[in-house]
Parts: sequence; C-alpha cells; structure tokens
Amino acid sequence: MEALIKPKISIEDLKIISNKAKSAILTMTTLSKSGHPGGSMSSLDILLALYFSINFEPDKADEKVRDRV
Repeated sequence: MEALIKPKISIEDLKIISNKAKSAILTMTTLSKSGHPGGSMSSLDILLALYFSINFEPDKADEKVRDRV
C-alpha cells in the first residue's frame, strides 16, 4: 500500500508525466487504429494536477479530514 501514497511533485515532473502519458495515448490509439486521442489528451493535464494535489491516502480512506473527488 505504501507505493500508492503520492509524493510531492514539481511542475517539471508533472510535465514529464504528462508527455509520457500523451505519448502512450498516441501509441495506443495508433496501434489499435481506433479512438479519439484529442479528448484524452485535452483533459490529461487537469486530471494529473488534480490527482497529485488531492489530500487522500488509500490506507486512511475513512478519515474525516480528506478530499473527496
């Protein structure tokens, strides 16, 4: 469970993760010859920023003071 706890992350790290994810999206949609990569890539940066900023730890899911997304 320890691996699921998110570390603090910099903007530069978010950009690297975003670029890798966008590359993966393009690879998957190209290889499958199906899909709409634009929709996935347009929301990716927002979702990454949200994921790395929420106050939530999976092993403490019952805490009252946590973010609910």
